Amino acid sequence: YRDTVEHLAELETQSDVLHQLASVLLKVFGLADCALRVLQRAISCPSISSMERAAQQVLIGHAYSSKGEYNRALEYYEQSLALKMATLGDNHPSTSANLHAMGQAYD
Repeated sequence: YRDTVEHLAELETQSDVLHQLASVLLKVFGLADCALRVLQRAISCPSISSMERAAQQVLIGHAYSSKGEYNRALEYYEQSLALKMATLGDNHPSTSANLHAMGQAYD
């Protein structure tokens, strides 16, 4: 946990800190509902960039997917994909990762 705390201290924006916290809550502890509450705060930060928003939306999708709420997960994956396509284009690895997450939600 020490590495995680040190990493959080190095992050520059509130959105980044909340994203990393939510990631730990979801991926390490399996606390999807808790992660979703943190992510809702992260996504509402006033200075969030479009790429930060896209990252938050993917993690929200993962949280809903982990709860078996695949339709809700897909909503967030689709929103994230739209942002990534507009910003990065369709050949970027991050865009491909988004498509992969969507495919898993359909599976």
